[in-house]
This record gives sequence, C-alpha cells and structure tokens, in this order.
Amino acid sequence: MKNLGTIVMAAAVSGLSSTPARAAGCHTLETGRFEFVLYECDEKVSKSDAKKAESFLAETEQALGVTVAKVEYHKVALPAQVDALTGVYGEGVTLPKTGQIFSTRTFHAHELVHRAAIELGDPGRFFHEGLALALAPEKGWTVKDMQKRAKSVLARKPVGDFVKNFERMEQGDAYAVAGAFVSDLIAKHGVERVAELFRRAGRSKNADGAFVAVFGTTLDAATTAWAQAL
Repeated sequence: MKNLGTIVMAAAVSGLSSTPARAAGCHTLETGRFEFVLYECDEKVSKSDAKKAESFLAETEQALGVTVAKVEYHKVALPAQVDALTGVYGEGVTLPKTGQIFSTRTFHAHELVHRAAIELGDPGRFFHEGLALALAPEKGWTVKDMQKRAKSVLARKPVGDFVKNFERMEQGDAYAVAGAFVSDLIAKHGVERVAELFRRAGRSKNADGAFVAVFGTTLDAATTAWAQAL
C-alpha cells in the first residue's frame, strides 16, 4: 500500500529529537507562510505547488476554525530520507510537537490537514488519520473505497481494535476504517462537530469523554452501530 502520510505520536518515535536538524537541508525557500527546507540543491518549489499549498491550508483552517501561523516544510526525495529525519518510513510525516512536515511531495494535502489539526487537540491517531483522509482524499482512497475495505476488514475484527490500537493494526486496514468512520461523522454532523471533538479532547489522546460531550453517545456505541450499518 502507498503510504499516504501520517502524524507521529510519541510512542511511535521514542528517542526522536523533537526538532530534527534543519542544517541537513541544502537551502530554504520562503513562500507566504511556508518555509520550504529543500534537500536537493537544484530543487525548486513551483509557483503552482506553492499556491496550492497556501490555498489548501487556508481552506482547511476555515473548515476547522484554526489558524496556522507558519509551516516549516521539509521536502525530500525519498521515503528513506523521511525515515532518516523522523524515524518513520513513509511519503509524509508531521511532528505534533513542532508542526514540522517532512514529505516527498512539495504539495502534500494529507500532511497539511495534520498540521492544521494539531492546533485543535489530540483525540488519538485514529481520529487524526481519519480526518486527514476525509478532508484530503487521494486516488484509490475515496469514501467508497474506504467503506468497501472497512466492511471487509470489520467482518473479521472489531472496530474498537482500530480505535484503541491503531498503530498495531495493518496500516492499510487501519487507514480505511478511520477514514471511512470520520467521513461518515462529517457527512452526518458536519466538520465543525468533528473539530469540536478535537478541541474537547485537548492533548489527552483519548476521545471517549469528548465524544459523548459532542455527539451525545459513547464512542464505542457509535463505532459499533456504524460498522453494523456498512
């Protein structure tokens, strides 16, 4: 499965410095609120990608009701370089403590959703990845694609396993379940309510209490009913 990107939780990167060295980059380029740290000395950021990044971030901020002052965006060539800098192999990683983005793309919508969402709160990785997939769908990861895979997966495993143990589950399955569930929440209740869930969760990494306060039912009851209706 192609890695879509992720937000790194502390448990996943024990021993990682909270601020990877910026000196490793060849040069930097500032465009609007973005500071691109480029690791290929002859690389540039196209005006098109810079404009798309600014526009998408603004749209995401408006949807979630947050403001991002600055984005430090590390553009590398390979997933192995993302791994070397963050401790996680993939096409994109966002560090929640610093807001730094590391990506193989100059415009990575999935990571920009993570960057905006960390300003809200932390209800756990299940909701972070679900929100990023819901707001920044990619080819092969439409709502219908995720629902289809989630239905197949949840015929074998309870949905609660994915909510509580996201990192331990098969990555493609976990992303599909999270993306399909959060997309359903947004379709039924609006993105504002999901943003409120993040706010109420604070930095707890636990959505249980916040979910009841925002949606009037337990997270377990909501996920179980959703899975049965797929």
